Amino acid sequence: LLGRKHDINLYAPKDLKELITLQLSFAGTALSYPLNFFALEDISVMYTSPGLIVESFPVKHRIPCWGFIFKEKKHSRKINPEAVKHYQVAVSFFEDLKHGLDIIINDKNLPNELLTTTAAPGKTYAYCSDTIYDEDLITHIKNADLIYHEATYLHEFKDKAAARFHTTCFEAATLAKKSNVKKLLIGHFSSKYETLDAFKEEACAIFPETELAIEGCTFIA
Repeated sequence: LLGRKHDINLYAPKDLKELITLQLSFAGTALSYPLNFFALEDISVMYTSPGLIVESFPVKHRIPCWGFIFKEKKHSRKINPEAVKHYQVAVSFFEDLKHGLDIIINDKNLPNELLTTTAAPGKTYAYCSDTIYDEDLITHIKNADLIYHEATYLHEFKDKAAARFHTTCFEAATLAKKSNVKKLLIGHFSSKYETLDAFKEEACAIFPETELAIEGCTFIA
């Protein structure tokens, strides 16, 4: 952020604004950019653009925490180049075709399906951390292409996980299965574990499409 001039929009629990303001004031820090704070207080749409919607939802932790859903909007239909060439469709009609409209050329009605193909559906990614095991989350993450869910402990420490408002690996995989998601990433592992192989093994026994969220890795939904 050094030398930044453009705004930063920060979406966080309302009490965080006071904490950040206090820290900046105590350190005598003068930001080079405007910091806009938006308090998360309910399920809401945080951001929308022509291709993306970002929503927030509360999760259950010992302090206020939130999850987020990133949804691609429905893609436009794709122009069939051979069909539009065959029917001599002008480029000026392409935008209507992409939006699913039929067109008329030389008094002849041309159905949209004749000139276009269905685009791939928009994908959904959900982020859930930090939280206790909570099946209320299914409402928000159901059928997502990819979800990240914390898995702080192996299931043998489920009582410790519950006491600290965290989730076990087994529980994260169970929630993914019940939510009918396509792929699960697990992370937020307790530092007590020196290796993580057991996490993937335990999760995959319930939900095979599970990967460890290791820093620097790239995942494709």
